Amino acid sequence: MATIRDVAKAAGVSVSTVSLALNQKERVSSKTFRKIMDAAEATGYVANPIAKSLRKGRSPFVSLIVSDIRTYFAQMFLAEFEHRAFEKGYLLTLSDKSGVASDEAAVIRQLIAQRVAGVMISPTQQTADLLPRLDAAGIPVVLFDHQVPGTPYDFVGLDNRLAVSMLVRHLFGLGHRRIAFIGGETGHWSAVEREIGFRTTMETHGLEIEADTVLSGDYTRASGYQAATRLLCAPRPVTAIVAANNEMMVGTLQAAQEFGFRCPEDLSACCIDEAPWGDVLRPRVTHAAQPARDMAVQACTWLMERLEDPNADIAPRSRAFEPRFVSGETTDRPAERA
Repeated sequence: MATIRDVAKAAGVSVSTVSLALNQKERVSSKTFRKIMDAAEATGYVANPIAKSLRKGRSPFVSLIVSDIRTYFAQMFLAEFEHRAFEKGYLLTLSDKSGVASDEAAVIRQLIAQRVAGVMISPTQQTADLLPRLDAAGIPVVLFDHQVPGTPYDFVGLDNRLAVSMLVRHLFGLGHRRIAFIGGETGHWSAVEREIGFRTTMETHGLEIEADTVLSGDYTRASGYQAATRLLCAPRPVTAIVAANNEMMVGTLQAAQEFGFRCPEDLSACCIDEAPWGDVLRPRVTHAAQPARDMAVQACTWLMERLEDPNADIAPRSRAFEPRFVSGETTDRPAERA
């Protein structure tokens, strides 16, 4: 394997000049820098980011802890976050604990032991008391997607109330008055916020929330199917359903198909979040899209600021991104029912 000495010999410069070019390129001329880069490519030299970071007294790793990497949102967030972190010289470690508090706690303990540079986490409420341990270890933390109220950390997420409100207002404008909501896991921060958005908007428009029309799922397709089955098999089915995410929307459409409800002729349905299958599925789904990539850019920017100046007195920051309403083919005016 080629070393920095091999590069120096091939470029006809000193080892110290090569080191400057690789670490502080602004201190060498553009001509010298280009000559050294050509020599590095010719010799097959590859810098070791781990050794480089250790020499600077910091870890080269930042960690991303997600509640479910299978979701489209998590995948888009991960892709952008990894790209931005790499640009800043950091490598990414990923932990997918599916929201299991005990697993998240074990991961946090491991990250402290390994002295990672920083942590980006979508936490459960149960792991909130473990986050100060990262502080005590000098590891900066940024929360995303799920907020833990009352904690002193930067947070980036969606304006969940607005997202649901957009969908309810859309259905109201089409003429729907009997609207149901399939929410996320009880007690989960985003689930609570989305249900508040539903109830508040229904109340604002003078709409009654009928018994058993606000159901809780767990953001999975199966839970969406189960909840939609209850709603559609009721003596007087609702005319529209708002699902709190795209996975439960798939379950809703599956139940509608199995029980003979055409969408949107017999049932209107919409959800939060787009999906990779959105462009090919028919009918196209009406939804409120999360700007996952923009959220990742903001979250990474804040984490990098804390890493670049650990002693900076930066007050906790919070930003709720506005969703984008996308009109599809799964919503229409309610059908006349006998």
